[in-house]
Formats: sequence, structure tokens, C-alpha cells
Amino acid sequence: MQKFCTLLLFATAAPVAEAAVSVSGLERLKDDPAATGRLLINELQCAGCHAPPKAGFPGLPPKTAPDLGDVGSRLRERWVQQFVATPLKAAPGTGHPDILAGKAETSANVQAEAITHYLMMQKRPQPISETRGNVDKGRELYGKVGCAACHGDATSLDPGAKYATTTAFAEFLENPHRNNPGRRMPSLNLTKEEALDIATFLIKTPGKAAGFISDLDKVKQGQSFFKSLNCTACHTVGPGSGLIQPEGILGPLPTLAELAGKQDQGCLNQKPTGSWPWFGMDAPQRKALTGALAQVGKPSKSTPEDLIAARMSLLNCYACHSRDGIGGVEKARDPHFLTTQPAMGPEGRLPPHLDRTGAKLNPAWLKEVLGKGTKVRPYMLTRMPAYGTHNTAGLAEDFAAADKAKIPPAKEPPAVKIREALKQGRLLVGAKGMACVSCHTFGGAPSLGVQGMDLAVMKKRLQPDWFRRYMLNPIALRPGTRMPSFWPEGQSSKPDILGGDTGKQIEAIWKYLSLGQQHAPTGAAGGGLIITATDEARLYRNFIQDAGPRAIGVGYPGEVNLAWDANHLRPALLWQGPFIDGAKHWTGRGQGFQKPAGFNTLKLPEGHSLAILGDPDQAWPAGKRGPHARFKGYQLDQSRFPTFRYTFHGIDVTDFYEPHEASGSYVLRRTLKLEGDPVEGLTYLAARGPTLGVIEPGGKFRLGDLTVTLAITGNEPKFHLRKNSEVTVPLDLSKGTLTLTQVYDW
Repeated sequence: MQKFCTLLLFATAAPVAEAAVSVSGLERLKDDPAATGRLLINELQCAGCHAPPKAGFPGLPPKTAPDLGDVGSRLRERWVQQFVATPLKAAPGTGHPDILAGKAETSANVQAEAITHYLMMQKRPQPISETRGNVDKGRELYGKVGCAACHGDATSLDPGAKYATTTAFAEFLENPHRNNPGRRMPSLNLTKEEALDIATFLIKTPGKAAGFISDLDKVKQGQSFFKSLNCTACHTVGPGSGLIQPEGILGPLPTLAELAGKQDQGCLNQKPTGSWPWFGMDAPQRKALTGALAQVGKPSKSTPEDLIAARMSLLNCYACHSRDGIGGVEKARDPHFLTTQPAMGPEGRLPPHLDRTGAKLNPAWLKEVLGKGTKVRPYMLTRMPAYGTHNTAGLAEDFAAADKAKIPPAKEPPAVKIREALKQGRLLVGAKGMACVSCHTFGGAPSLGVQGMDLAVMKKRLQPDWFRRYMLNPIALRPGTRMPSFWPEGQSSKPDILGGDTGKQIEAIWKYLSLGQQHAPTGAAGGGLIITATDEARLYRNFIQDAGPRAIGVGYPGEVNLAWDANHLRPALLWQGPFIDGAKHWTGRGQGFQKPAGFNTLKLPEGHSLAILGDPDQAWPAGKRGPHARFKGYQLDQSRFPTFRYTFHGIDVTDFYEPHEASGSYVLRRTLKLEGDPVEGLTYLAARGPTLGVIEPGGKFRLGDLTVTLAITGNEPKFHLRKNSEVTVPLDLSKGTLTLTQVYDW
């Protein structure tokens, strides 16, 4: 594997020799002189002095130089003067030109000293104090968060020669783009403490800031030199200052296109002349740059893949990631890539490959990851660098364009309704389905085993076609993954869910995950004080939203739940999933109504379930239960399932609910028993809702998202459909007793 050519950010103690310009990724382009030249034109900021064509350089963000408005607060005077006088000695390989090379030694020394006095005068209102962190923590962080991936062994780095205080260097590590948004050095999203610890580790023996005082006469002289040497073409100095493109004696300098063919002239001269900046390029670099100048202004023939490769070289992405067989973690640096989940193997510690990334990730997500370093693999200790929006502009679009045809579109997915996805998709993801929560976190809640990638961000990250194909054959899209296939050869391992239809199961999972983290699957931990039913029912008597102040909540095994309204003697709410969060009423003053913790919440008809109607089409009584109904409490069976008891017009009523398995999940079955003398007009309201439809004439109806199935022991019920929105049943107590069973499936 080719060795990375990393842009050095710190002065080193190595002996200085005439060396080529060092630009991250340049060595990877050594067999492509045209690409080498284009990268050099960009990274040496040639356009700072020579106007570029309007087309610019597609795919490469322009290099920018730092604002120097607070140099006197951050850097050491000695280092600044050495860098101004001889940049290649202060920072071998730097792309900064030697602006004094070739001048008479006395004159060069005077100008370097004066510019140093001018720059050291640029300070913040408050000085940066010297603060030290923890060396051992810094050493550990340097290896594990990603510094070593680009910089390798830390022994060659000496930032203490450049930065006046450890704190100033830590500030740079915390936000490398603060005074230069185009700096190629990324942020690793370090905290203040982490940055200070790494800075303390790298600056072994901090010197004392000498408190350099600028000479005012030299400051004025240095300001003049700073302008006359065209430093203002690349650098601003403090807020409100701007870049100034230089002019020659006869007017503006030639454009980049006009420099074509002028090899070994001006800045491209083999040796410094004293009249032009000198970059210290070697002969192949000068030749490549000269050749690239001949192509400036011509339409770009670069493909999106070319632009991606150039950007990945420029930003040194290849140090961690491979794409199409190029790049990846080098053997010498492999030990620095660590994980909190050793059981995950290399997948848990090494950054993923970037093959077909544009077909995998949503462009908006890719922009966020590249620009902000957003992390979704908490088990991977190496951090995704944040390069900033300047350095990554257009890169996500290039990935999308390059990879759009690399994953064939999946077949049109089958139709799966959201409510069905909430029910069956959640079941599949949960511990009783495909057990995704055994390896994946969900909404930050830990998994049951290894702590894999958070399922709740899948919709935000992934493109649906990639997700569908990955679920069918994970190893085909990510070789070496531990992710198993639950649909080997397209056949489901859960034939009892959604009829075993592979397409429907995958689509149900996708739609369920698309809802985010508000509906946790079975087996995923949650926040608050979630009350959960296991083998027995759990009761919660308190103020429940939409069920009144005398609600009796019941969480049943199978994650079906009921809120029974003791004021109006009726089932008020049904829902699936988690039962209820007791935090509101069990902590503090316990005020207000608590919402169900689950999903698919179904509001049942208001008013009592029983009524005396003089006419079958009479409007159903609304409001309170009236004087002829009396609540008599409830009894619990061995599983703590409650039976609610009340009287209605002299009739004894018991109202019992239990989970009922249907289509691989649980619904709720109600058993209503009545004992007493016949009452003319006694009627039961089975259901109310929009778009009433008859599924089976014998007692199965659909009302919106609710399907009800009714039966009366020993009798054939006579259903009455009212106003195309209600199902009522006249009840005959001529035998003194009657049992009605109703299944709620929603």
C-alpha cells in the first residue's frame, strides 16, 4: 500500500534539507502528472495572486490561509520569525512560499524581524494563560481518537516550538477551523479537557512565554513589508480585513491561463531569485504544475469518481477508509484503532469501506457526517473527522452521482400501512422477532448484547433500496460483516409474521424504523419509569389521558394495553407496545394526565357500552353513566387480569379482557357476561368509527383501523349497522344470562 504523504502542521526537529512540497494525498497522484499539477495549483493558492478562470477547479475546495489577527497571543516570537524568514526550515514540506528567498541576507533579516514585530502585535484583549492537562490521558487519546491515523508516531511532533502555551495549542486542536475554515486539518470534536490532555502529551516540556514586546517603529515597518510582499493576497489580519490581489508594475498580474508554457519562470524558477516567492518544489512538481496551467480554463473532463478520488487524497480519507480497493488502515497503524466491543471483531473498530457510499447514504446525511463528523458507531473509538462545510462542499453530490447505478433498484416494495408496520415491524425488530435489539441500540437505549449501530437513525442515514438489498444479503454489500441474513435465499425465518412474505416483512421493518425512536421495540431499554407486564398483568390507577381521572390502566403480556374508565364504565383506550411511564405520577407532585407509552392508540366510543333504546335507530346516549349504573370494583385472577364489575338497570355485569394471539402478534379479547331479568331495548355498542364495512356477515366488521369480531354464546347475534358508522347488538336476557365475546384487532 502506498504510504500517505501527510501535510505537517508542526515544526519538527529533523535536519532541514531541500525538499519537495508536501501535500496530503499528493504521492497517490504521482502517476498522474495532470492531477498532481491541478492539486498543486489549488493547494499552493496560486489563485491568490493570479486570477483563476470563472470555471475554477471543479471538485477541489480552494485552499485558504489563516487569519493572523491574534498571532501574538498564540505563537512564539522565535518560531514566527523563523517561519517568516525560512518557512521550509521551520516547517519542512510546507506549501507556504519563502517570500524572502534569494534576497540579500541583511535585507531579508530586517524584513523578517519587522514582519515578526508587526504580527506579534496582533493580540487578543485577554492573554491565553498556560494550563496543563493529563499526559497519560493525552497519550491514550492521541492513539484512539484518530490523531495517529494521519500523524503516526507522535515523537516527531514538536508543537511546543510553535505555540506559546499549551492552552493555545489545545484551543487549536479543539477547533482547527476557528481562524481558517479552509484548513485541511479536521476537527475530531474534542472536548476542552480532551484537547488540553492531548496538547499536554505533545508539548512535553513547555517553555515560558517571554512576554515579547513589539517595537512600534518596527511594527510600522513590518506592516509595510507585509503589504509590499503581497502577504495580504492570502492572509487577513483581524476582523474587517480582506484579501488584496496584488498588481505588478504594469497592472494586474497574469492570470493562471496566461502562465501556460512559462516553465522555470517566476514562482516556477528552479532556484530562488529574490523577486518572486519560492515554493521549494522539486523538478517533477514544477513540471506537473506547468502542464496543468495549460489546461486551466478548459472544460473539465473529470468524472465524479475522479473528483471523489482527488478529494479523498486531499483530505487524507484514505488513511482510514478504502474505496474500490484503494486505501484503508495501514498495518503499522492498525493497533491504534480500538473498540469498546471486542466481540464485534474488525467491524467494530475499523472504519467502513466507502464502496457504493453514494448509493447507500442519503446525501443530506453524508453532508452532515463529512462536515460535522457526526458519529453513529459509539463502539468505534476512532472518531470521524469534521472537515467543515468549506472542505466538503459538493462531495456528497459527487458520491451520489458516481454511485447511483452501482446498486440496482429493488423491486417495487409491497404496500404496508404505517399501523401494520408499527405492529409487525416492531415485532420483527424486537426480542421476539428477528431480535435486532440483541446487537443494536435503539434511540440510545443499550441492546441486549453487543452495542451495535443505533436502529433509530436508519431512515435518516440510508437509502431505501440499499436497505432492502442489505437486509436480504448483508455480506454481499459489506464483506466480513457479522450481520446475519434472516431471509436466506429470499425465504423468511419467521413464516408466522405477515404470512412469511419476505418483501412485506422487510418493508414493515423499514417503515417502522422510519418513525424514529418514539416507539421502542420489545427488549430495548427505555427512559423514565416504564411499567412493563411480563407473565402477569400490571395495573396503573391514575389520571390517564383520554381515559379520565378514574382510569384503570392494564398492561397485559403480549404488549396489548387497556385503559378502563371507571367513571363511565367503559373501555376508553387500547394501545400496543410499552404500557405506561409512571414517572409523572410517581415523582414530584404527580400532577396531570399521563399518556400511554406505546403506539397504535385507539380511542373507543365515548359513553357506556350498554344502553336502553326505545328505537334501534335512536341516538346513543352520551355523557355520564346515569343513576341506573353502579361500579362495584374489580377482581384479579391468578395472572392479575382484572374483571370489572358493575350493575346496569338491575343487571349484573362482568367485563373481562385478555390478550389473544392473531397473525403472530397479540390483540385484545373482551368477554362481557350479563345476568338478570330481561330489559326491553337492552343494546350493546360494539364499535363506532368511520367507513364501516362488513367483512363477514356472521360478526366481523372493519371501522377504520379497527377490526371487530363478535359472538354471543348460545345465540346468533342480530347486528344492527347504524348511520354507516356504528355496530350495535340487541341483547336478549330471556334465559337470565348471556355471554358476549368481542375481539379488538387494530
